[in-house]
Amino acid sequence: MQELTDARRSWLPAPITAYAGSVGVLGVVVLLAVAVLDNPLPHLAHHPLELGALAVALIASETKAIPLPRGDGTSAVVTISTIFALALVVLGPLSFVLLAHAAALLVDDARSRPRPLQVIFNLGQCGLSLAVARWVYCALSSEPFLGGYMPFDGRHLLPALAAGAAFAIVNDSLVSIVVAMAAGESVVRALTQETRFKLGTAGLLVALAPVAATVLHESVLMLPLLILPILSVGRAAHLAVEREKQSLHDPLTGLANRALFRLRLERALAAPDAGGVAVLMLDLDYFKDINDTLGHHVGDELLCAVAGRLTEAVEDYGREMLVSRLGGDEFAVLLVGDAPAKHATAFADLLLARFSQPLDVDGTRLAVHTSIGITTDAGGPLKDVHTALKQADIALYEAKQERARAAVYDERRMTHNHERVRLLPQLQEAIDKGEMIVHYQPQVDAATGRVVAVEALVRWQHPVQGLLPPRTFIDLAENSGLIVPITTFVLREALAAARAWRAMGHDVGVSVNLSPRQLSDLALPEHVARVVAASGVPASALTVEVTESSLMADARAARAILRGLRALGVQLSIDDFGTGYSSLALLQQLDVDELKIDRSFIQGMTSSGHDETLVRSVIELAHNIGLTVVAEGVETAGIASQLAGLGCERLQGYLFGRPLPAAELTELLRTQSAGVVVAASGR
Repeated sequence: MQELTDARRSWLPAPITAYAGSVGVLGVVVLLAVAVLDNPLPHLAHHPLELGALAVALIASETKAIPLPRGDGTSAVVTISTIFALALVVLGPLSFVLLAHAAALLVDDARSRPRPLQVIFNLGQCGLSLAVARWVYCALSSEPFLGGYMPFDGRHLLPALAAGAAFAIVNDSLVSIVVAMAAGESVVRALTQETRFKLGTAGLLVALAPVAATVLHESVLMLPLLILPILSVGRAAHLAVEREKQSLHDPLTGLANRALFRLRLERALAAPDAGGVAVLMLDLDYFKDINDTLGHHVGDELLCAVAGRLTEAVEDYGREMLVSRLGGDEFAVLLVGDAPAKHATAFADLLLARFSQPLDVDGTRLAVHTSIGITTDAGGPLKDVHTALKQADIALYEAKQERARAAVYDERRMTHNHERVRLLPQLQEAIDKGEMIVHYQPQVDAATGRVVAVEALVRWQHPVQGLLPPRTFIDLAENSGLIVPITTFVLREALAAARAWRAMGHDVGVSVNLSPRQLSDLALPEHVARVVAASGVPASALTVEVTESSLMADARAARAILRGLRALGVQLSIDDFGTGYSSLALLQQLDVDELKIDRSFIQGMTSSGHDETLVRSVIELAHNIGLTVVAEGVETAGIASQLAGLGCERLQGYLFGRPLPAAELTELLRTQSAGVVVAASGR
């Protein structure tokens, strides 16, 4: 018969203990009373083959469970012994039925070793269920309740089916009540769901009971013939469970898939007494680069290793959670219970610590970090599954602004970010439709004021919102992998502009920014070589700018990539120097050509002698290792004069011009050729 699941075999709280104990004691009392009033031994002596065969079949089949898929990745079981127990109910005597079934339960319990309270409850619930079934059968067939062995025939088919239905209802109700109480769920809701869920399979077992009784009356030797349909039912049930498992689990990692995650989340949100709900959404930083560089087979193995690490973390945390792979490198964790915010943040901290340790994949030791977005119902109920996943996704986006961290959804803090995330689906379309444009900010010679180079800066000409600056979409492109086609577009546009300016007699270099993501792509130098070759411009006219922080993210890969670019003749520049952690020794190893001092130091020179001292030191150190220095954020003539006096070669800032479309920059170069000093233009 049914048993409580392992999770529910722990010591129960007092009300449930009282209920389970009461059912057990009442059922045992009924069993003993019937055995005393109607001694089964004389009946067994008169019909040893019939009663003995059913008793053996009952005991042997008690451990043979038929799994029933619930549609949510879990399953319940019904036991084949129901057939033979109900056959004995209609054949009688009741005392023999109760004792045989008690023996079957004790044999099964000896194998599974449940707690004493569960043994008593199992005996009681089955004793009561069988007694009610016998009473219904006898009331409808006019047979005596404590009567002896009675051959079964077709006249009593309907009473037998009614008895089977009564048995199923009472048995499932007694079990569902204790399960609902243990889980803190509505008893009525649990009874309704359980009855609806088991109706088909339980009905089949009930229908086979009169068949078993009829077969036994004809010949004991025919009883084994029932094995074939029973085995067929069991096999079909196992196949159904397996098919459901495949449809609700990720075939690569074995974790729950998106469909199962949404189903469980929907159930958790709909259960008013299930406790709090938290959703953690996480993905791997730079997974696409690993996949593209090392191959998809390594990417698949990495995903399996990540799934294993997630599962281990859940087991170590000691709280029941559902871990799911939503798709690609995106995973999610569902946590249900008390204090969801507290447990979600604590578990996120555990995950970040675990993923700070390298993973060994395909003989390669990979440093893989993750960002985590969290949403909970601690601040208010989560409206639906779509809202919960959307909020977790927005929090994940927030977390990814600073790699390898967790962020909790806060509507007040994330409204702005939410609006930016809404741009993401439009970003790919913008690239395809040519809505991206490039503006160019001049860099002038500090001594002459003449434009000697420009920095290419991308803009988005949005059809509704107008011209969008990079800060509104570059980080979206970074996190979605769209930064690669955007950078390729900027490279091509900048080199085409340089070719046009050169044809007009203006020897102006162009600078293009590389993202941190691209500094892990070992194929980048070859890609840049193809773009440069197609442009017809010498590689020396191109400068690539990288930030200090991007250099330190994966220093080994960055060195290999930048050396490959340097070998092409491309110039190398360290952007925002002073805000990161690079050393001058690393700059020498990379054979860098130029440093760009961050605007925060330049703009502080007028008010802080400390900033001026820092700028002077950087310029002197850069010159000592043969580097050119560019100052960013120059907005006043006074600062420009100071920088020129300190030996800074190039100046960039609003004093000399804002980022301009190519046509306006061309006009500026023509003006310069006419002998007008750029700084005097007031741009």
